[in-house]
Amino acid sequence: PQEGDYRRNIRNIFTALFSVTSVQQITLGPLFDAYLLNIGGQNGNMLVGAVESTRGLLQLALAFPIGALSDKMSRVRLPKYDL
Repeated sequence: PQEGDYRRNIRNIFTALFSVTSVQQITLGPLFDAYLLNIGGQNGNMLVGAVESTRGLLQLALAFPIGALSDKMSRVRLPKYDL
């Protein structure tokens, strides 16, 4: 491989990471909450609260099992499963 190939691969990885992170923050971030607030009408705050509470409970429930699984896997195998 040439030196330029490595630079191109690194640039592609950073571009993909930026794109995925941007989409994730838009769909799960404050813009999504504002959208839920708009479509919820009078119960918009309740809808946003329910979604955020569900997200928090899922993160709480999955943090320990995923952490334990990542401790058992090697660093080489872990990125293959995208955990």
